[in-house]
Amino acid sequence: MARKAADAAIGACKKELIERGTRAGRKVVLVPPAYTTMTCSACGERANLRLGLGIRTFECAACGYTACRDRNAARTILATAERDRASADDVRHLIASFRDGGSGAVRAGNPGPGPGGNPPDPSVGIVKTAPSG
Repeated sequence: MARKAADAAIGACKKELIERGTRAGRKVVLVPPAYTTMTCSACGERANLRLGLGIRTFECAACGYTACRDRNAARTILATAERDRASADDVRHLIASFRDGGSGAVRAGNPGPGPGGNPPDPSVGIVKTAPSG
């Protein structure tokens, strides 16, 4: 029961974020969190071993990049959101969005066509919301 309640809360939070971003005229990009702490934000190389929660510094074996683990993950998420590559998950999500009437959000790397079928405007950023209240 608790898992269902948590899933519903996450779904409601995503829906609210998408709605607020759309009202603000921003593009909302849903980025899957898998491997974001294991991927180097400088070169894109993925570490072979999972980083334990006690390890607070990310060090890339391929290029030598070193950063705070959370900062590296945030940069990796940003790079994933800005990528122009589509995957099967992206297509499935778009099909589901069309069935549901569209959520206004896109999956990472699949921004879809912009107005008039043109590529999207690269100046459109990721939604940044301020606390309400």
